[in-house]
Order: sequence, then C-alpha cells, then structure tokens
Amino acid sequence: MKAAKVLLFILLPTVLLVGGCSKASKVDAIIEAHNQLVEIESSMIDQYNGATLMAEQAEAIASAVRRMKRIEIKNCPQDYQNTWDDVIDLWTKWERALRSEDSGSAENLGSQSPTTILRLNNLAKSHGVVVSD
Repeated sequence: MKAAKVLLFILLPTVLLVGGCSKASKVDAIIEAHNQLVEIESSMIDQYNGATLMAEQAEAIASAVRRMKRIEIKNCPQDYQNTWDDVIDLWTKWERALRSEDSGSAENLGSQSPTTILRLNNLAKSHGVVVSD
C-alpha cells in the first residue's frame, strides 16, 4: 500500500545546560540523551517523508526505535526514563500499524507522537534543562 505523505516536524530541539551542581549529572544525562534523540527524530522524519510505501515508513520508525534503545538513559531521572519508554512504545505501535497497513491506526498513533515528545521536552525543562526552539 502506498504511504500517506505526512509532514512531520522536529519537536525535540537541542538542549542547553542550566541548573546547579547538585543536579548536574542528571541534567547532563538528559542533555546527552535528548540531543541524540533530536538527531534520531530528524533522520526518522526525513526517511518517513521520503518513503513511498507504508513498509518503508515502518522501517524508518523501526530504525529510530532501535537507535533509541541503544542510548544510555539510566542516569536520567526516573520520570524522564519512563516517558522515554513511552516514546519507544508509541513508535513501536506506530511501526506495527504501518507494517500491517492499518492506515487508520497508523495515522492515530502518528498524531500522538508530538504530544508524547512534548511531555519529554517538558520533563527535561522541569529538571533544569533549557530547551531552545
């Protein structure tokens, strides 16, 4: 089945360190993970939007999930880790919907991604990270 063209925007801007020394290791861990995710999401969006088949879109998302799983987040705060896992879970479901050519579910799941990413951004901010637009 042909892929529906969807323009996705990068919702994970780069982050800058702000905060006191006591939070530095957790903030540094968030910055490290978040900046890697920016690159992953950017690459995924380029591949997704360049795809002509739903299977190609699914592979773009699957590749992003594989890369996310390799990022070390154990030093990030637990709430950040939980939301990181929520992104992985959502993108995995989105990828499966695309592979099964369930365009309705894929569209619904894809539309949830910005909200989940926004939650991750807001958590980063709550831990003293400045997210630059």
